[in-house]
Amino acid sequence: MSSGANLEGDWDATKTHMACGYTAVWHITVKDEENLVIKEQPGSHCCGCMPNCFLKTHNMKKVSDTRWEGRLGFKPIWVEIRDENTLDHMTTDGPMTLTRTR
Repeated sequence: MSSGANLEGDWDATKTHMACGYTAVWHITVKDEENLVIKEQPGSHCCGCMPNCFLKTHNMKKVSDTRWEGRLGFKPIWVEIRDENTLDHMTTDGPMTLTRTR
């Protein structure tokens, strides 16, 4: 799987470290062959019940067939394909695993 077009849609997010009850859905939009946007969707929570009021938007540029990178607030962000249903996503809050929403 190397096409960004295959990534389009909703992905369930879990934090890899220090999860603190974080639950969220991130939506991936493929802008073109080189660029994609990943947006944290309304309804995300931390600590199991605390709404996340500051939703993030990650704009990224393709750097390889399986990886896109960008910056947000001077911090590096990236997403990398692990398999067709799993992505590794580095956010400004730390690493996450994204799994395709069914």
